[in-house]
Amino acid sequence: MKNVFLGSITIVMFFCNSSFTFSQCFITGADLSYVNAVESNGGTYQDANGITTDPFELFANEGAKMIRLRLWHTPENKTDFCGNPISNSNLNDVLAAAQKIKANGMQFNLSIHYSDYFVDPAKQQMPAAWLGLDNSILLDSIAEYTISVLNKLNNQNTLPDIVSVGNETTWGFIDETSATNGWTWPHDSNKYNTALTAIDEFNQANSTDIKKAIHVIEESALWILGLFQSNNVSNFDIIGVSYYPSFSPGKSLADIGLIIKELAETYSKEVMIFETGFTWTNSSADNYNNFIGNNGTTLNYPTSAEGQKNFLLDLSEVVEENGGSGVLYLSLIHI
Repeated sequence: MKNVFLGSITIVMFFCNSSFTFSQCFITGADLSYVNAVESNGGTYQDANGITTDPFELFANEGAKMIRLRLWHTPENKTDFCGNPISNSNLNDVLAAAQKIKANGMQFNLSIHYSDYFVDPAKQQMPAAWLGLDNSILLDSIAEYTISVLNKLNNQNTLPDIVSVGNETTWGFIDETSATNGWTWPHDSNKYNTALTAIDEFNQANSTDIKKAIHVIEESALWILGLFQSNNVSNFDIIGVSYYPSFSPGKSLADIGLIIKELAETYSKEVMIFETGFTWTNSSADNYNNFIGNNGTTLNYPTSAEGQKNFLLDLSEVVEENGGSGVLYLSLIHI
């Protein structure tokens, strides 16, 4: 692997050097789930001056307040681009990255996917270890796994500030099937509430105050939250939202602001952008497909570093003006 320079690193630097003034409590940061994997495979990260640097340290020095990490149950059950078992974002990887987050004085947002690999609106498959379990045993497994993860993090003094139960749960949660099979109530609410209650139980046992989050996408956020409320899924503190102009080309920043505002006012929850992304170049530097191929049709920012910077600054301003509490940028690399 050759040197890697991520646009997300540039963006956090722009937060601090911009003319916008965000409130003291507004959270900026990024997802750095792949840093350990990139570095262990010979990759390096550079700052704006081309100097090799540690991304966790750089983000902290430039004012990032929070770093997000994804956790997969047993990613070794999957293979990577080269046909090798995947190990990044397993528990050991998260434990190592969590130490870097806390050592650099930043907050930690943990996204538990409850799967062996990525879950998103199209797929929410449970870990292979849970396939075929009776319902009561499945619920026990969800609770035990959640508390076990938190205990491991607590043992090294790197507890997350936020735990997200699931990732972009749009059409199901912890499903048997590869493709998500839709909602089944109260079966799905029981799974959600089991994980959320496990965090409560951990907090009570350890006198901690980990905030609980759910994670949806902006296209269906209002519908999903209404569905959750009517099916007794409300024991959480934060609504995390994904917003990618590439995947929601018809959504303007004003539209996102209205969604944030309605979510915050209707449900009296904290609302954050857990994931966002904006391409700064259309060039291909390797054999992987670009995660984001365009920036939609509604926004007028150029495909450049400056365009990426201005998008993120404007998005953050819209989020804060409408009652949101933070924006996390996603630096996503498939290994």
